[in-house]
Amino acid sequence: MGKNQPGYFGEFGGRYAPEILTEALEELESTYQKLKKSKKFKKEHE
Repeated sequence: MGKNQPGYFGEFGGRYAPEILTEALEELESTYQKLKKSKKFKKEHE
């Protein structure tokens, strides 16, 4: 990911989270990207 991609900030990029959490955060993001398209998910989280 480049510095203008989601999850990055500032001139030098980087995530504002400890490196040990990277895998879990990527899994969370991937799952959310799939769920946010679901009508059932949207209805439950209005």
